[in-house]
Parts: sequence; C-alpha cells; structure tokens
Amino acid sequence: MNNKLTFLLINYPQLLRKLDPETKGLWGKMNVQNMIEHMSDSLREANGKTLRSVLTPEDRLHSMKEFLMSEKEFRPNTKNVMMGEEPL
Repeated sequence: MNNKLTFLLINYPQLLRKLDPETKGLWGKMNVQNMIEHMSDSLREANGKTLRSVLTPEDRLHSMKEFLMSEKEFRPNTKNVMMGEEPL
C-alpha cells in the first residue's frame, strides 16, 4: 500500500478520533466538523462517488492538476469558489 493510501485508510481515521471538537483551526473559518465534512466531500468527488462540473478554465487544468498531485501545501485562506464566505 502506498503512503497516501495508508494515510487515508489507517492514519487519518485514527487522527480524527483524537480530535477535540473545540479545537480551533490555524487559519480559515471552518470548525472541526466543517473540516471533516469538507474532506469527506473532497474524497467522494476524487473517487467519483459525487460528480461535479469542472469550474476551472480549460487552459488552467494542467497546471492545477500538477499542483494537486504535488506535495505543495495550499496557501492559508485559499478561496474555494464552490463555498460561500461562511461555512454552512
């Protein structure tokens, strides 16, 4: 099993069980429950269980995919066009 799959199947659930629901994020507006739901939604989209329209302009798809497949971190407070100003 590769490192990312091991993390998602074994380490990630263990880490979630240890989370204190009152823990504040280092940046952004989501609370612990919002973050877990956001990650769950992202995984369902990634594995094809939830289908979404592609919003990224076609000329940027290659560079966006390269970024997503890299080990680079997201900048704090990166805006998500699919989310409003406040978490649901």
